[in-house]
Amino acid sequence: MPSTWPQAEQATLAAAAYDPGFCATVLDAGAEVFTHPDSQRAWHVLQQLVSAGHVIDQAALEAALGHSLNAAPSTDYWPILLEQRLQRQLQLLGRWLTKPRDHVSPTAIAARAMQSLNQALNATQRGAVLSGAEAAQAGLEALAAGPSCWLASGIPLWDAVAARWGPDDLVLLAARPSQGKTALGLQMAWHTARSGRGVAFCSVEMAPAAIGTRALCQRTGWSEEELSARLLDPQLEQALQDLSRWPWRVMDANGSSVADLQAAVARADLTGPRCDVVVVDYLQIVHPTGRPVSREQEVTHIAEELKRWARRDHRLIVALAQLSRKVEERVDHRPVLSDLRESGALEQIADAVAFIYREPEGEMAELLLAKNRNGPTGSIPVMWQGATVRFASR
Repeated sequence: MPSTWPQAEQATLAAAAYDPGFCATVLDAGAEVFTHPDSQRAWHVLQQLVSAGHVIDQAALEAALGHSLNAAPSTDYWPILLEQRLQRQLQLLGRWLTKPRDHVSPTAIAARAMQSLNQALNATQRGAVLSGAEAAQAGLEALAAGPSCWLASGIPLWDAVAARWGPDDLVLLAARPSQGKTALGLQMAWHTARSGRGVAFCSVEMAPAAIGTRALCQRTGWSEEELSARLLDPQLEQALQDLSRWPWRVMDANGSSVADLQAAVARADLTGPRCDVVVVDYLQIVHPTGRPVSREQEVTHIAEELKRWARRDHRLIVALAQLSRKVEERVDHRPVLSDLRESGALEQIADAVAFIYREPEGEMAELLLAKNRNGPTGSIPVMWQGATVRFASR
């Protein structure tokens, strides 16, 4: 065995041969985690043994390699190897960014760089290994810290449920068209900003001017017609000052992919308070990436990208979603999880799923919490105030 073979890489490969779970983690990360040719060869040998269905242990690996591993099995080096790979990838990305390019816009270059960086960060985080004691300690610290306000709406019962949502979570808020999902998403955006937490409202469907008008209606309690008639009213001026003072941004995300949204939010972080909360309106019209596949796979992939983004950047992402027409074909029009349009995998990916149900006539409405990984499920009665496009307690 060559004396230059890094001890850390040998110990990691020995641990992979010893522990089937860790072996899957190492194989999932790829051979490029290792720098030495013998380590990369050992990685490929491990992959071949697993693919062939052989029993994996250190003796089997050493027999296939033709020499022994002079290191005791250890997973301690794994986070270091992942960080070293990330450093190498950053160096490559830096060299790529400095190459001159004609006829390519800076925005396209930045989006490509952000996508590459996101992929590298995802791979590094995915391979992180904590002992059982470390994971338990992290859980105790989170419980001791107690719930913090990451999401607000001005509806006390709803806010009490949302108090358990926070960084790393993906929340789906779904409804049929014209039921108020954009209104509630916007209401949560500026109420959350009002509490001091940075928010990005990524509007894939509506223009920023339309979002701004709705925010003014919600803040003043006036209809759009009243806004037009009271342009010089001091109350309107105060509402404008409030919405300007609070740390929230509205992003025109028409035609954007998840990578585009990530790049836009990262740029916003550089120019103001960090966007801890991101509202995406709405999931099914986010631009898919990659080769064309079935619509169900596209929507699932978009949701998976949003969840990875939430985990990696420790953000709370609220994705609005549209329900299928199946809900209208039943006697009871209250939505259920199977009504999530075009993808049954959404309910598995999301940490929480809520629906908006409004009575066909009148102002009565309900916020139906169908899935809540961090708390109870159930129904919250609310009022729909159509003239001012907002929800209120009842």
